[in-house]
Amino acid sequence: NHRASFNIEYKIDTANYIKFNPSFSKNKTNAIYYYDFISQINERKISDGSMDDNSLSNSPNFSGSFLYNHRFKKRGRTISFNLNAGSSSTISDEDYDNLTTLYLGVIAKDTLQLLNILQDNNNKNYGGKISYTEPITKKRNLEINYSYNYQYIDNNRSTYNIDTLTKQSVFSDSLSNIYSNTYKTNRIGINLRTTEKKYNYTIGFSAQPATIETKSVTGDTS
Repeated sequence: NHRASFNIEYKIDTANYIKFNPSFSKNKTNAIYYYDFISQINERKISDGSMDDNSLSNSPNFSGSFLYNHRFKKRGRTISFNLNAGSSSTISDEDYDNLTTLYLGVIAKDTLQLLNILQDNNNKNYGGKISYTEPITKKRNLEINYSYNYQYIDNNRSTYNIDTLTKQSVFSDSLSNIYSNTYKTNRIGINLRTTEKKYNYTIGFSAQPATIETKSVTGDTS
């Protein structure tokens, strides 16, 4: 697992300030699982076998945020802009082998299941926020803010049955899961903040309409 991030802050003058914070991470995993199993009812063995699972995955991730703040000449009057964005993905290749022996009375039947599971998931998001503060009195100010966020998820988990004789792969619709998801929000809020010498409080409210849309390829639904 590798991670890197840094933070840049720059005070242009007494009225303007910016901040930039990007980050990057990458995770690589190689997992190997193996186990034996036995199933029985009333001390009578009905099946046994072994399972072998080998997977390799990579997950890079990028994200960043940018902030700009401006103070007007009137004390307490400010405006700020905040932008953020990110992108992440997971790509994996998994081989799954399952050898099971079923005991049907005096007859033993062997079944071998070979699967190749390919996964390609992508997640993208971005958003922004604007906030304006207006002083009402020396100890009280009003803040109005609006933010928008967008997130897109693309999930592709494709499973293939491997023929034990020919080694050819056949796509399995029932064992696969392919869909996309889009989520959007708009949020607007207003806050009244009072600052006293020994205490402070904020009263406000916000509303956030949201829409979500999902499309399933394997389920043929939306």
